[in-house]
Amino acid sequence: MSIFRSKDFYVSAYLLTLGHTLKTFERSGKVTTFIFVNDHKLLDDLSRFYSSETTINPMKYSQSIRSIKAMLYANEDVNNVNHYQPQN
Repeated sequence: MSIFRSKDFYVSAYLLTLGHTLKTFERSGKVTTFIFVNDHKLLDDLSRFYSSETTINPMKYSQSIRSIKAMLYANEDVNNVNHYQPQN
């Protein structure tokens, strides 16, 4: 299985909004890397994001941002261990 890694919070929220699968995330200090399943559509969606050729539902995007923030804050502990369980 091919994966895509991103350290960009807002790109990750965009991909989540479009329905791409967030497999997990990794933390190193204050930097979070989001790991997505890389399917045939992901790179096309990234290209549209960076060329400003996309439109998405702003409410869904806002919800994706809140979901990622909740996931990050819920998984913080003193050992900085990632306890995220992917949803099926």
